[in-house]
Amino acid sequence: MGKLVGSGDNKSIFVLKILLSLVKNPFFIILDNLQDSYNIGSCIRTANSVGATAVIISGVSTCGLNEHVVKSSCGAVKDIPVILVKNIKKVLIVLRCYNIWLFGAVIDGPTTLYNTCFKRGFALIFGFEGSGLSVVVRRQCDCLVSIPMFGNINSLNVACCTSIFLYEVVRQRFFS
Repeated sequence: MGKLVGSGDNKSIFVLKILLSLVKNPFFIILDNLQDSYNIGSCIRTANSVGATAVIISGVSTCGLNEHVVKSSCGAVKDIPVILVKNIKKVLIVLRCYNIWLFGAVIDGPTTLYNTCFKRGFALIFGFEGSGLSVVVRRQCDCLVSIPMFGNINSLNVACCTSIFLYEVVRQRFFS
């Protein structure tokens, strides 16, 4: 149904290691425990549009690459590697072994995305639509990063946040 390159933790870790060895200065999008198929599809679409190395979808209750994900991605799942894992800790350990920075997207981060360097290899981690990143994932991050907001509402849809973050990556990597 999509370009699923890894499913099951062992196969997924193997695929991740291959990508890490082939791609110089990679950047990954990790969707941790997202529940909404349309959000997942939209995030994959945006990741594809900016040239991300891969999208990693973690969690036991994720919907996988169902027809809603494929439709909302506008076919992007066919053009970008998508790796499904149950255990995000294994993924984070592998990424750290390859010197990939781990940035967690949070509402209350001590730094903003505009003060974060996205020019070297990194992974951006976006958490569950309701509660955000788990405590376990937050502890693994090198830096917790937020989008500055000035209105009365202090949260955005995860697909919207992903887009804002990824176009800051594009600005830094290609226009500065």
